[in-house]
Amino acid sequence: MVSRLTGEKVNLRAPSLLPKDILKLVEFNQNEEVLMWTGRNTHISTKENCEEWIKKCLENENDCLFFIYDKEHDILVGSCNLRYKYNHSTNVELGILLGIDYVNQGFGTDTIKTLLKFAFDEMHAHRVMLHADEANRINAGDNIRYKVDGININYFII
Repeated sequence: MVSRLTGEKVNLRAPSLLPKDILKLVEFNQNEEVLMWTGRNTHISTKENCEEWIKKCLENENDCLFFIYDKEHDILVGSCNLRYKYNHSTNVELGILLGIDYVNQGFGTDTIKTLLKFAFDEMHAHRVMLHADEANRINAGDNIRYKVDGININYFII
């Protein structure tokens, strides 16, 4: 797994198990407004769950998990990942979660642009899927050219 990617506003780094980062990520995941935008429930509600989730992601060769840091202030603003949809296929899923204080500041756009470059150039993806709920569908890709390929109905993410 790559340990660091750099964008204009963000540094994407391999996740740490530093208590301050874990607690901040748990805080992000407990915020009702953040959960509303993600369109799904996360399983990172406690420090222990978060540590377990990070370890599982690091062990999974199909998953590239990163913590998102504000490049200027070097503070954690969220997490993101790229995951092969089917065991190293050319289809990749992109996930992103930002703390509520960091939304609409360009961190999401820069993170997605940085991940897309990596997905297409290094992972040799042919398709990158970003799942967003209806309220966030436009917001998720406002500053990124993308094509809506389809809308999932009765779709469940585990």
